[in-house]
Amino acid sequence: MTQKPSAKAQIAKAGNDVVKALADLVLLLLMLGAAGGAGYWFGTTQRMAPIQMVGPGTPGAMPAPNAVTPTKAETKSEASHEERSDDVQVASAPKKHGKKYWVESSGSDYIGYSIKVNVNDQDVDNFFAPGKAVDVTRLLKAGQNSITFNAQVLDEKFNAHKGDASKKLVVKLITGPAVQEDYKPSDVVLTYQRNAGQSESDTQTFTFNKSN
Repeated sequence: MTQKPSAKAQIAKAGNDVVKALADLVLLLLMLGAAGGAGYWFGTTQRMAPIQMVGPGTPGAMPAPNAVTPTKAETKSEASHEERSDDVQVASAPKKHGKKYWVESSGSDYIGYSIKVNVNDQDVDNFFAPGKAVDVTRLLKAGQNSITFNAQVLDEKFNAHKGDASKKLVVKLITGPAVQEDYKPSDVVLTYQRNAGQSESDTQTFTFNKSN
């Protein structure tokens, strides 16, 4: 049979367990105290990096490393500039737009001609039917300019009104504030035309002065 420990032995063992538990508690308290003291010392004696960068002027914010503090004069100048930007609108000078010049065709379809237009030795376009308008302002220069109309006879299939002089293809040089259909007769600088009753090619050059 297994012999049970005596009461005296049990009391001695319980006392040893209590002493051991107290020793462990004291050791834990000492470790916590040491850790807290080290943290307090490190936090009060060492500079820590900021957790979040904040904008200049925030209460309690520290200046960034190597930051240049603006002088009073610079701050005043910036404030004055912002005030002017918000309260004062400087009106820009109105742009001056000169007159436009364009070549326009009108009249009848299929009169048997194609009229090529050239301004200052630069080709503009071919006109063989009404309803076309081409801006030639960029091709002009101050003072005297030249415009050439080169009319070439087409095949008979392109003349639906052969012999009818009343059927005309008219090409005009026009000027005005903008390229438009409702111009005044006084806006027409010059006019060139061919009719279905004609049957020969023709070339004519005209000169004109560009007005502002």
